[in-house]
Amino acid sequence: MKMQRFGAVVETAIKIQSIEDKAENLKRFETVMKAGSTEFKSAGQVQDGKLTVQLSTLGAPVKETIDWNGDIGGPFARELSLRTQPMKPGEKRSLRMLVPMQTAPARVEMKAIGYEDTKMLNGTRNLLRIEAVNITKQGGIETKIPETIFVDSAGVTMKSVIPMMQQEVYATTRSVALGDFDPAEFDLGEMSIVKVDAPAGFEDREQAKYRVRLTSSNPKEQFASGGAQTVESVDDRTATITVSPAHAAAANKDDQPSDADLASNGLIQSDDPLIVKLAAGIAPGEKNATRLAQAIEKFVFTTIDEKTFTQVFATAAEVAKSREGDCTEHGVLLAALARARELPARVVFGLVYVRQFGGFGYHMWTEVWTGDRWLALDGTLGQGGITHRHIKIGHSNLKGAGPLSAMLPAVTVMGNVAIELLP
Repeated sequence: MKMQRFGAVVETAIKIQSIEDKAENLKRFETVMKAGSTEFKSAGQVQDGKLTVQLSTLGAPVKETIDWNGDIGGPFARELSLRTQPMKPGEKRSLRMLVPMQTAPARVEMKAIGYEDTKMLNGTRNLLRIEAVNITKQGGIETKIPETIFVDSAGVTMKSVIPMMQQEVYATTRSVALGDFDPAEFDLGEMSIVKVDAPAGFEDREQAKYRVRLTSSNPKEQFASGGAQTVESVDDRTATITVSPAHAAAANKDDQPSDADLASNGLIQSDDPLIVKLAAGIAPGEKNATRLAQAIEKFVFTTIDEKTFTQVFATAAEVAKSREGDCTEHGVLLAALARARELPARVVFGLVYVRQFGGFGYHMWTEVWTGDRWLALDGTLGQGGITHRHIKIGHSNLKGAGPLSAMLPAVTVMGNVAIELLP
């Protein structure tokens, strides 16, 4: 896949191989994703009721083991289910399957609506419309992604549509699918900006209040509340969000750091030798957690000297070596350096207001535990903290996550949100 993001061409390639027995029970799998200059590899094997997965990126491989049973299918379980037993109009079906580049299985809920004339690349076809919801859970956060599938009478998927990403996928010939092509004409970065009419001087405020409306879900359930941000429900599609970094509250008992917030993983390699070396050189005598975290933020801001949008999601180890990237690269490097200095850290997915774009763009920053609260820091700014222009959707320690699954919290809001600045 090739696309443009703020003028830069981004290319991604994914290869998935699944080995299963005649009963469609998963035995082993391998997924290789090439994202920009980074290659992610995920390989797993089922044995004795356990799935052992090894995630390999730049740096030491990470292994994870989860319980596995016959109720969970491989990465092609949905397609195999539809082909083995084609659905009929009115039928409902539920299944669990492995998500590529993620160790946690997903749940898929499907309902067959009926046959309808469907626009294809060349003309139309009469296909069965199936409304599906793909449900994943990562770091305690449940993410639901609606998808419309169109299948033929044999249950073969001919087209799928993910409305929130404005993405359409068509079945075609091998030569067309793998042939040379130019990037899509639209720019994903510019298209995803949530336009907001902000008055002059907005950036100078200490806090801001927003009215947020989602077209297909409840903002109270999608946007995080706590720390510098408070979310209050208006109705099942609308909420007011107040962001006041200067008055950030201490963390409650349900938001304390876990072991995974301090451990090295496949995307945040805090035990990588280069990261350990860099971390040791940042304010080496500093004992105060807040001042140390802010020093790490400043280091990340000055160290990543090439700001580029050509990366999809580089790991912390790669960023430490390349010194380039966008907000995701700043976020994972800051988290890795903090963990290397024994400070629990996690990344945050959300939106940030940028006047030159005329609205909010999707963004990643970092939260570092300082003893009684999570201190929000933004390595792309290096200002010692976030601003009222940051709206948090969710956070993750990225344990067991791949580069695409890591961004799911933001995907659930993309193309689905309207933001109004309140007095």
